[in-house]
Amino acid sequence: MPQFESHFFSSLIFWEVLSFGILFFVLYKFAFPGILSVLEEREKKIKDSLDQAERHRSEAERKLKEYEAKLNTAAK
Repeated sequence: MPQFESHFFSSLIFWEVLSFGILFFVLYKFAFPGILSVLEEREKKIKDSLDQAERHRSEAERKLKEYEAKLNTAAK
């Protein structure tokens, strides 16, 4: 294991911060917009699916009430 040499420490910190900054900038410019658009598209698709499921549930409940009403009418 290499020994800790304090005279290289400030130089290492500088280069690590610079490298991280460059990496973050590149990701922010190129990767994050694509990721965000995919997430927004996915969120919209999920919301649309939930809305459609709610419509189907409402329609099924309506048809069930109609069926029960017809069944009660036929039983009398």
